[in-house]
Amino acid sequence: MAAFIPVDTVAGFALANFIAWGLIVAVCFLAGLAAKRPLTRRMVAAIETRMLSKVPGYAFVKGVAQGLEDDGESAAMRPVFMRLDDASS
Repeated sequence: MAAFIPVDTVAGFALANFIAWGLIVAVCFLAGLAAKRPLTRRMVAAIETRMLSKVPGYAFVKGVAQGLEDDGESAAMRPVFMRLDDASS
């Protein structure tokens, strides 16, 4: 790639960075499109049930992450106010 983009100049270095960021964005976009496909969702569900469910703490972290992405109406993450009368001095 050094033959196509001279990275010894500032402009060449900036162009190389721009191309690298463009490739990262393109890969992320394509991964997002693939994530919406039914086949990909079935594969992820199979991986979760066969492999990730055996990892200690995975179910807990998954539950917390799902609770955070809710719209705030769920009772799982409802704030609680507590009165500590005996703690005052």
